[in-house]
This record gives sequence, structure tokens and C-alpha cells, in this order.
Amino acid sequence: YPSPPPHLHPPLHQMGNVASQLPLATAMQQLLAPASPTKACAGLLALSQATPPPQLIAPLLAAILSPEAPLPAEEAPPVEPAPVALAAGESDAGGRVAAWRVPIAWLICQADDRGAARQEVLRAVVELCAQKPDVLQQAAPLLRAFWLAALLSTAEVVAWAEAPLPSGDAASATQRVRRYAAPFVQWLQSAPVEELAPAA
Repeated sequence: YPSPPPHLHPPLHQMGNVASQLPLATAMQQLLAPASPTKACAGLLALSQATPPPQLIAPLLAAILSPEAPLPAEEAPPVEPAPVALAAGESDAGGRVAAWRVPIAWLICQADDRGAARQEVLRAVVELCAQKPDVLQQAAPLLRAFWLAALLSTAEVVAWAEAPLPSGDAASATQRVRRYAAPFVQWLQSAPVEELAPAA
């Protein structure tokens, strides 16, 4: 029998072990559909029964940064603007990260090694930027959003920017993302300590 259309599946956060049978991309779309960070965390809990939390970070970020993904209905607290000059329209990806920061943080906290999970966030950002030119152009505000939400620390962002390039195809993608992220990284490196309060 063919499976029912996605809109006829029960909400992911109510599916329990059935959630692990869905392709991750489909599961993440369904997880975001209710536009509720709390329900998204419940869906991630169901998915993490079969898939380690760090392996869910890249698919979750891909779903969050998809233009079709809804923004949460709950009002996010306003984020103070950082003194990084951003062009108009560059903050859409950053706004999506800020709106969905709770499920991203939940995944990081569920990992056995939180530092490795945050490195997975950086790897996923590079991968998404390599696949989507519109996301690449938003690399600086995207990293800034992760930093403001305390999902990445100043030291982690700076270390990523200064680390030797990986080998293979990842080197070129990482180099491009670092070039687009440079204004934010340079600000982190030069800002007075008191301005680095959000996620220092």
C-alpha cells in the first residue's frame, strides 16, 4: 500500500518510534510545521531515539533555513543589534536561527560531547552555504545569530575561522564561508570584552 500524503501523518511529536522511519528531511519539515519550538523539541526527542542528536543538527538547520519553513508562532524576545554592519535583507537566515534557537540548543545539550555538537553546527553551516548561494551571502549574520543565541562561543567562531582548511572539497567551501563571515569574525576579534557579552 502506498503511504498517505505527508499532511495526513500525525504530528511528528506524537508519533513516537514511527518518526524514526521517515526520511530525515521529511521528518524535519513535519517537526517545524506546527511552528512551535516546544513541539519541535518533542519531535527531536522522538527522532533522537534512533539517530544520535549531533546527526540531527544538519538536517534541522537545513529545514530551518528553508524559505518554506514557518517561523514560530511564539514571539521571540528582541535581539540587541550588534555593531556589525549588515546589508539590508541579510538577516533572514539569522532571524530564522534566532526564532528556532531552542530546538537547536536542545540538540546540542542532548549530545554526549557538546563541543563536538557545536562543531557540527559549524560544519552544517559550511555545508548549507556550499549548497545555497543565498545562505552563503548571509554567513556573517548567520554566525552572529548562533553567537547571540549562545549556541556558539566567541572562541569557537574565532578558532573555526583560524583553523587550517580541511582537505578535499570541504576546503573550498570553508574558504568561501570564511570570506563571507569575515566581517563578523573580525568584529569578534577586535571588540572590547564588554561588547562580547551575549555568548563570550
